[in-house]
Amino acid sequence: MPTSETVEPLKFTDEHYIALGRMVVQFQELEQAITIALAQFMQPKDIGLALGFTHTVIIELSFATRLKLLSNFVETHPVTHFIPPGSKFEESKSEEFLEELNELRDGLKIATLAEAKRNGLIHSNWLTSSQMCGPPGTVLRFKKRAKGRSTHQTIEFVTAAEILSIAEEMQRAINIVFKITGRLHMYLHTQI
Repeated sequence: MPTSETVEPLKFTDEHYIALGRMVVQFQELEQAITIALAQFMQPKDIGLALGFTHTVIIELSFATRLKLLSNFVETHPVTHFIPPGSKFEESKSEEFLEELNELRDGLKIATLAEAKRNGLIHSNWLTSSQMCGPPGTVLRFKKRAKGRSTHQTIEFVTAAEILSIAEEMQRAINIVFKITGRLHMYLHTQI
């Protein structure tokens, strides 16, 4: 966010709308990446993802639940789960897949953080008015929520670049999830 002493009326620019739109689309792609990855791990024999009941159950879950299930799966399954005993290149794949599982863990952490930031923006009220001012190029985000016996209020100025950075983090997570889960799934499929 700019630290300039100048202020101007708060208003959405085309850049803000484009950034919010990109973030929405990136989230849908992230949701799809997590769903496909989870389905691949649940049904490794099905390369075409014609999963029927499994897929139906997965898509009925909230994104947060899907992400948590995939994260838990990756955390609780050792690298040997992805390499059937006696398969070709068992030793070299163990080392390679260990690195890839660590990268996947990082990608899932990025996805978790990006989703939290996205939720903060999507479920906010945006205050724009020619009578309200803020740093140039910003809009004001306001969110109030009750938790237990207290309320929490968030008020912050947001630039289009900050919104775009969330979309870029989502894209980074998508790339990691698709790359790693695709490789693990293909290897499992060829060894079954």
